[in-house]
Amino acid sequence: MTGFSEIICAGCEKIELRRNGDINRAKKLGRPIYCGKECAGRRRRVEKTAEQKKEEKRFYDKKRREENAERIKVEKAAYFKRTYDPEKAAIKRKENMPKHVEYCQRPEYKAWKQQYDKQYLARKQFGEF
Repeated sequence: MTGFSEIICAGCEKIELRRNGDINRAKKLGRPIYCGKECAGRRRRVEKTAEQKKEEKRFYDKKRREENAERIKVEKAAYFKRTYDPEKAAIKRKENMPKHVEYCQRPEYKAWKQQYDKQYLARKQFGEF
């Protein structure tokens, strides 16, 4: 047959007939040539653990948030404006109030609040330190 040549598959190492155009294209691009789609797909697979994929996704998301910070902020503000219901929010605040009161009565919060109030009043009365 003209226009076809034998190749050795880069995946399974079988001998196959392939069109000369396919072989030339692969050589030009510096890519291996395979016997079929299944073999090519198997060889292109990247074996990564779930942890590796999650870590890569975390870095991608962080970069995306930094690049699109303004757009994301505008979209979130628009979503909040569209979906905010003051009556539902009031009900939710009332539900959470006992937890908040309990939190404010903890000794570590009281100590922090006392220190904060001293600094706040000093700044208000005497200006920045």
